[in-house]
Amino acid sequence: MACIAVSTSETLVWIAASSSDQSFVNAGTLGHGLMTFPREPALVKHWIGLYRDAWQAAGHPGRGKVMIAFHMFCAATDKEAEASFREPIEAYMKTLVAAASDWAGGTESKDYPNHPKTFEALRKVTFEKLQQNGGVWVGSLGKVRETIAWFDDAVGGFDVASLQVNSHTTPTALAEASMRLFAEQVIAEFSDVEIDA
Repeated sequence: MACIAVSTSETLVWIAASSSDQSFVNAGTLGHGLMTFPREPALVKHWIGLYRDAWQAAGHPGRGKVMIAFHMFCAATDKEAEASFREPIEAYMKTLVAAASDWAGGTESKDYPNHPKTFEALRKVTFEKLQQNGGVWVGSLGKVRETIAWFDDAVGGFDVASLQVNSHTTPTALAEASMRLFAEQVIAEFSDVEIDA
């Protein structure tokens, strides 16, 4: 993939992969960190497995480092969190679809052969689907904790959660309050997962 992030952590180069098995294999073979986003947990688990297998087959120590991007919003209750964050998430997804609309009109690239199919899947994403797949950590503290633990187990573990906390039209004050709740009452339970907000 074309997206590469440079980090000050021990993993200096992160390679984004989102739709082709080969992208995940390449990241592992090259010995770089892997960046991806939630899809169906079984598919994410498959891709992480490909990355880790390629990492080890190339002789790199350990099993690599996996970063997954999530949307996060904590509130006192599930109802309050969803009322605050549903519209911004839905608006954000519409913006992504609009930005990628060229792929729906027949644009093709040998470098991104799966993009038309990925775009079609993106058009079908709903807030409920994101929740079902663990792609949004939205709810009360208990629900967010449960979602994190469930997703981590379902995909075979990941190392870094990159959190989008101020999605689209979320008021800054609400995003800050959510981050405080998350920092004070959720992070400590997941000390083995690095948070990058």
